[in-house]
Amino acid sequence: MITEVYIGNLKSKKFDYDKIGEDPEGTYPEIIGKSTYDSELFWDIMKEDKKQSDWGCWVWKLNKTDLIAFLNRDKYKDSLSAKHLLNIAFGLNDKNEYLLVAFEDIISPP
Repeated sequence: MITEVYIGNLKSKKFDYDKIGEDPEGTYPEIIGKSTYDSELFWDIMKEDKKQSDWGCWVWKLNKTDLIAFLNRDKYKDSLSAKHLLNIAFGLNDKNEYLLVAFEDIISPP
């Protein structure tokens, strides 16, 4: 099983955060920035107020400031995944909200 974390968009052609649960097959967000495989970040997201969008995909909506604060925790100071995602988060639009995605599968999302 692969557990990874990525930053995703709230809406795209194939995904709409506000409509999670309407499609029985589920969907997952478009990827803005992807981490390496990471179990610790994955399980930490699973402890948060998240929504399940597919059998192996959970999304947590955050603004840029909260996303940076989460990824910048002391516990992740040695995490290459968190550092990579943090660098991506710094470049995001301050006015938008994003999804921190915990993805579990036997393959990575496209």
